[in-house]
Amino acid sequence: MPLFGKPTYNRADSIAKAAKLEGRGKRKKAIAEYRKVLAQESDNVAILMKLATLLAQTKQFDEARLKFGAVAEHYAKEEFDDKALAVLRQAVAFMPKRVELWERIGQLDVKRERIPDAIRDLLQGARHFRGRKERQSAIRLLKQAVRAEAWQFEATMELARVLSKSGARPEARKLYEGLCARNRSVRLRKVRGAMFRMSPTPGAALRWLSAAITGV
Repeated sequence: MPLFGKPTYNRADSIAKAAKLEGRGKRKKAIAEYRKVLAQESDNVAILMKLATLLAQTKQFDEARLKFGAVAEHYAKEEFDDKALAVLRQAVAFMPKRVELWERIGQLDVKRERIPDAIRDLLQGARHFRGRKERQSAIRLLKQAVRAEAWQFEATMELARVLSKSGARPEARKLYEGLCARNRSVRLRKVRGAMFRMSPTPGAALRWLSAAITGV
């Protein structure tokens, strides 16, 4: 027993106690034990990850996001991008409406030169922001996808659709026109159909019909 009767820090005991509490489903008490370890070992990534997961499971999402982010950045700095991505994917499984997490996933995909993965992940993220007040978050992710691969069909179509819904029809129209210049057949019909739905004029209807019949 140390001076004044204060308990000393015992790393092994704290980790063992935390693991036992976690196994019994006593997550909040386990969090308290893991915090004791981190107070002494702030750079312990394994403990930080355990804490992040427990915080997310107990719906303490703001702190959980910070902890997941710290772990991911640690791995990214060490050039372990696959590990960083795994951490971020776990984070968005708990917190799918944290747009900054999806953005970071896209950035790491691009860094790894896996553009199809970036497009897929950013489209997946954008689908979590369907509400009227969430559209700007969807637009952020979709613009990031289009920057990763200019005129990628699915991402550009979705960006134009969301822009149109948000009231930015001139910008959406430019994207649709760009797609028309670059696509034929089935894809062109899809673009012309989307343009007609955005602006159901006789001219748009004729262009849609022409694309459906001739594919050009």
